[in-house]
Amino acid sequence: MLKIRRIYNQNKRGIWLVLLIIASIIIVIQLLNFIAKKQNEQRINTSLNISENTTKKERNLTSSSNHSVASSEKISSEELEKGAEVIEEFINYCKNGEIKLAYQMLTDECKEEMYTTQESFEKLYCSQIFQNNSNCSLENWNGNTYRIKVIGDILASGKINEGDEKQDYITVKRVEDGYKLNINGYIGREEINRTKEKEKITITVVSRDTYMDYEKYQIKVKNNSEHTILLDTLKDTYGMYIENDKGVKFSSYLQEVSIADLELARGHERNISIKYYSTYNEKKNIASVVFSNVVLNYDEKSTAMSEKTNIAVEI
Repeated sequence: MLKIRRIYNQNKRGIWLVLLIIASIIIVIQLLNFIAKKQNEQRINTSLNISENTTKKERNLTSSSNHSVASSEKISSEELEKGAEVIEEFINYCKNGEIKLAYQMLTDECKEEMYTTQESFEKLYCSQIFQNNSNCSLENWNGNTYRIKVIGDILASGKINEGDEKQDYITVKRVEDGYKLNINGYIGREEINRTKEKEKITITVVSRDTYMDYEKYQIKVKNNSEHTILLDTLKDTYGMYIENDKGVKFSSYLQEVSIADLELARGHERNISIKYYSTYNEKKNIASVVFSNVVLNYDEKSTAMSEKTNIAVEI
């Protein structure tokens, strides 16, 4: 013990100097660690803020009004937000060349009706409407259908030409695993499967595809009579029509069907597709599909038509 005390007394100044240096080093290390921790926290917060701001900037497609253009009905903010979110995701895929992801967002019936392949979708839709720097606006048109307007790169051109503006009607559809879209003015498909039998003729309205400017019905006809029949002579504008619950009639596209399409020999069955002049309105209720001039004993060589009947399928 005396020896240790003697050594301490002889080297007291040096020992305290070493202890002071060690303490200083420890304090400096702790101070540096504290500074580094604060800087790291600041970088993380800055990164989060940048990420949040970037997300907000990227999600900038919003509806200009919470009222539908066509019906003036008020749309909930949640519905508008979800519609804008899904449509913006689709538009960004199109603009950024992520065609596969955009194509996957279409409903099966939209692919069947409008673009049967990804290649046709890219060529006939994406490249025709969207450019990388195009600007888009959105407004609710009717129900789940939105109108988008697409304008070219204003910064590049320095001006807006009306001829450069393009628009489309996109419908948001809720499905089991999320949301899908119908585009290019296609609203959607409804399965109907309603049947009417008269004079041994069975007519089934299978389904309806609704577009912004017209409706298209898939119809199955079976002739159980003993004669050849003709569904319509194509001489009357309202020989074939659809009728809503208020009694308003909408005529068919006569120019897109032929006598051969409407003629049916006995015992035969045929599927036909008929379009009708009926613009889209979510509130419109079509009540029946009508064939008002069905020829029951059709002879194409005869100048006079035989007995006729009216067959209306309620839907």
